[in-house]
Amino acid sequence: MFTQLLDNFLVQNKFCSKRSAKNFVLKNKVCVNGTIEKNYKANINPEHDEIFVNEKKVENQKHIYLMMNKPIGYVCSTVSDRSKTVYELLENLKNENQNEFEKLHTIGRLDKDTEGLLLFTTDGNFSNFITRKENQIKKTYYVELENSVDKKNQLLYKEKFAKGIFLPDEKKAKSFTTLPAKLNWISENSCNLTIEEGKFHQVRRMFLAMNNKVSFLKRVAIGKLNLDESLQKGNYRKLTDEEKKLLIQE
Repeated sequence: MFTQLLDNFLVQNKFCSKRSAKNFVLKNKVCVNGTIEKNYKANINPEHDEIFVNEKKVENQKHIYLMMNKPIGYVCSTVSDRSKTVYELLENLKNENQNEFEKLHTIGRLDKDTEGLLLFTTDGNFSNFITRKENQIKKTYYVELENSVDKKNQLLYKEKFAKGIFLPDEKKAKSFTTLPAKLNWISENSCNLTIEEGKFHQVRRMFLAMNNKVSFLKRVAIGKLNLDESLQKGNYRKLTDEEKKLLIQE
């Protein structure tokens, strides 16, 4: 599904270290689709290419791809002294396959007070593709606000977000101007907001910059992949092949 540099593939499969990859490729017989490859920085596709090292086929690693409906109150860390972590909700998977469980990581994060679509994978190339800035994979959030917004001011919010809005410093986050965002109002105090970034408390800070506060926040989509609303809070399931493709068809 994704290309990968040959040296990274060899390191991942424990043939050599990153530092020794160039010499390993020069001194050993590394074949990609029947052709000897001497460029250690060659692009390969491990999911589709046949790769042999010294005439022994390297089997493609089977990765895990999960969708979770994250509940409020959980943090996206492996360990936390103060809060429950989303990994505690994966205990069934941990019991089935401890080895694979330890390789899981979230694709991006949701803060403790935000619920909704959260993705996990063991595939670093997949997560890098989705989070890479230049790929512009958008995230959509359902937002409820403390203060109602009339029609006139709804237009003002929409225009300011579409141009990019300046957000001042906040605790761990430096000030910056957001990329253009798309705002669709549902009612006077609820809307869907689509952003390209995912910086610290960004959605909450955007509405705070408009002198309003977010009272409820839920991520409902990443790219063209929507949260499966039949998935109960705290539950998870595997992504289908079609859903994985949706994530790279932005």
